[in-house]
Amino acid sequence: MANRMMSSLRLAAAAAPCLIAMDAALAQAPPPSQAPAAQTSPTTRAPAKTTDLILCNKTGGSIQIAVAYIHAQSNRWMMSAWHTRQPGECKSFGAVKTGLFYYHAKTERGAVWPNEAGTEKRYCVPSTAVTRDMSSQCGAGEINRPFRGRVTEPGKYTFSFS
Repeated sequence: MANRMMSSLRLAAAAAPCLIAMDAALAQAPPPSQAPAAQTSPTTRAPAKTTDLILCNKTGGSIQIAVAYIHAQSNRWMMSAWHTRQPGECKSFGAVKTGLFYYHAKTERGAVWPNEAGTEKRYCVPSTAVTRDMSSQCGAGEINRPFRGRVTEPGKYTFSFS
């Protein structure tokens, strides 16, 4: 055991000049803001992957859709309501951060997606069109509605209401 401790101490003593030299080199290095553009830090984040969310109406009447999603640039949860789709219409909602989004839709006749049995979350949605940060409490005139989630992959993701 004493031999192991002595070996460890010798290794530490031998490494000390190297560590001092590394500290001196780091002290002389330019700050990251002045470093050449070709150099990257291991903590540099890759750009967020996005999904073009396509929402389709396969019903016989028009529908109104609300979507809770992660904004591709700000990385914040957003609520966007109400997006109209006519019968047979498929249209891009826009780019969302790849991963999870939640949806709620309703028809003029009162049908709702998801039904209560398929509800995973409930979110506050105003009766008028809006795109805003998510709120944990319902504001004046907002209704706590059922939502269901879907997971997307990068590229295009088509979701159809039928």
